[in-house]
Amino acid sequence: MAAFHLEAERPPVEQETIPVYAHNWPAFRIWRATWRQWRYVSLGMAGATRAGLDWAQVESVMRMQRILPRQRTAICEALAEMETAALEVLSKR
Repeated sequence: MAAFHLEAERPPVEQETIPVYAHNWPAFRIWRATWRQWRYVSLGMAGATRAGLDWAQVESVMRMQRILPRQRTAICEALAEMETAALEVLSKR
């Protein structure tokens, strides 16, 4: 739209600030980078549903973010909890 010198009107978005404890920050960084990386399973004619995170993508992101191998287990445990909570919320939609 910029090529036509038009500006799309966007309503103001209020963003909620959510504190993240320092010890949760490494897991939150990885979650932010991978929260769209879901594996889906077929439900046949009913469509598909999210099965969980694509853990191969999670591992790849941790390497790209230079997360030390000794930190990865704790991060994966935290991500698994986030994954479970997200699946519960998403299943209600």
